[in-house]
Amino acid sequence: MRNGLVRLARPLTQIRVPTTVQAVLASRLDRLPAEEKELLQTLAVLGREFPLGLVQGMTHKPNDELEPTLARLQAGEFIYEQPATGDIQYTFKHALTQEVAYNSLLIGRRKNLHERAGQALEAMFSDHLDEHLSELAHHYATMMARPSRCRAWIPSCLFTPPAQPASPRARSIIMPVFPSRQRRIWLTCSTCVPVK
Repeated sequence: MRNGLVRLARPLTQIRVPTTVQAVLASRLDRLPAEEKELLQTLAVLGREFPLGLVQGMTHKPNDELEPTLARLQAGEFIYEQPATGDIQYTFKHALTQEVAYNSLLIGRRKNLHERAGQALEAMFSDHLDEHLSELAHHYATMMARPSRCRAWIPSCLFTPPAQPASPRARSIIMPVFPSRQRRIWLTCSTCVPVK
């Protein structure tokens, strides 16, 4: 802009504008430095909200490396810190940001991250795992990360009364993991897997 006039650096026909909101977000993600993009994808596996302790357990990075990266993601308005008692909580600013970051992961890396998330949950909440059974089942069953770990946690929910039949998503996770005679019992327990 000079003297109130705007000059285009290139013709409008050469400017590529993303056609959907998801494409705009994917474009923003692609422009992030590798370290920030990798962390954002890791956070997307954890879910919409996540405590700092879980992020630390999953990334195995020291605080002096992790906190500046989290601060840059906050400055870029991808995530924000929310008040919580005890551990610091973070949340994605928009659910669509989490979805786009999650969907940008390659299948192999996604499997690995779900397994690491399950391991971090087990370590962080070892004294009260029964409060996190659905999260454990989700991480171990999603993408068949470790069917043996999923089988170990889902039966624990049988000791809690089922609230409602499992959702189609829950069924799609459970069907390939369990032998047919056991499915009938586990499919009635909606507390086993997240209903989304």
